Amino acid sequence: MILFVLYIEPLLCKLNDSISGVLIYDKFIKTIAYADYINIFIRNDVEFDLLVQILRSFESFGKIKMNTSKSAYMRINKCVLGPQQIPEVNHLKILGIEFSSKISLIINSNYDRIIQSVKRMLQVHSVRNLNLWEKSWLINSFVLSKFWYLAQVFPPEKKHIAEIKCCVGQFLWKGFIFKTNREQLYLDYDQGGLRLVDPETKTKSLFIKNAIDWENNDTSEEYIIHKLKPQNLPLAVKELIVEIRKIKDMPNITTTALIYRHYISQKNIVPAVKIEYPMIRWEIVWRNLNFNFICSDDKATCFAFWNNIISNKEKLVAYNIGRIESSACDQCSRSDNNVHRLEQCPPAQIISNWTKTTILKHCEIRLQNLEDILHYEIDNSKKNENAAL
Repeated sequence: MILFVLYIEPLLCKLNDSISGVLIYDKFIKTIAYADYINIFIRNDVEFDLLVQILRSFESFGKIKMNTSKSAYMRINKCVLGPQQIPEVNHLKILGIEFSSKISLIINSNYDRIIQSVKRMLQVHSVRNLNLWEKSWLINSFVLSKFWYLAQVFPPEKKHIAEIKCCVGQFLWKGFIFKTNREQLYLDYDQGGLRLVDPETKTKSLFIKNAIDWENNDTSEEYIIHKLKPQNLPLAVKELIVEIRKIKDMPNITTTALIYRHYISQKNIVPAVKIEYPMIRWEIVWRNLNFNFICSDDKATCFAFWNNIISNKEKLVAYNIGRIESSACDQCSRSDNNVHRLEQCPPAQIISNWTKTTILKHCEIRLQNLEDILHYEIDNSKKNENAAL
């Protein structure tokens, strides 16, 4: 790669000396090169002819030829003519981002393309038997990560965020009738969430961090924050300009992760179950549920139990779902709810009593109710208490 850079440097220098470039916020942009990508900004038809002459001269001395089948030019002004041997296109992909003549087209075409790709991926994974924990891992690692590169350059519009959240929600809650609040899922494990990444906050954090980095770099575009002309910007960018200046004035927030946590903390998200049952020490429950020796299937089951999203008969009748006439259990005729399934039903009583006896015998912990073990304050230094959990 170093040899290629040295080889192509004379061509870039000649182009920079020969063309005028385009003026973008007090700075002339002429040529931009990265790896084997070379982008040249031409102002008029005269410079088109000059470009062809320079390329032919370089071909004769360098013993290489331009691959016209992989080259293209796109009009971003009212230029009439152009180099005949280079095909004209309406959109041009540069480093994975598809550019068009209008910034609104750039944002829409790129996000629409990625969203369609994400939908196909989620459709493939939807046939797998995944629990909530595994789905959140997959969404964070393989689905939402497709947007992060583009978001650093062009933030998505609200319609794109809504579509992303919709397809992610459909995949995550497939097979569930009852759900938790979406924002609760963005919380960390020890706060009652699934550590699911909020696409709106993440894309905003990435763009803000990238804009601040651009301004702090002496060789880059210093106008990103201070010299921007809002009338020339899309709505998604306009809304972030004020936020960029605020974050820049916070010396302790220096990374994308810190920016993301800052915005998540400002949402003041509180799980609904914590408001409904304030007497329970939920911090301990969530901390205990996060131990590594508990498998993800059990964590997902406990999460559904504590957040009361298990589809028992009592809830189905209350919400008039499924045309169920009675909430009585098929085996014992008691009302079928979560507590009943855990301890009151005869099959559950056998398991519950055996578990209580085992914990009392081996760990010397006496439980009144089986679920008490989940909000029991575990002493990490005592092996018997860890074993009981």
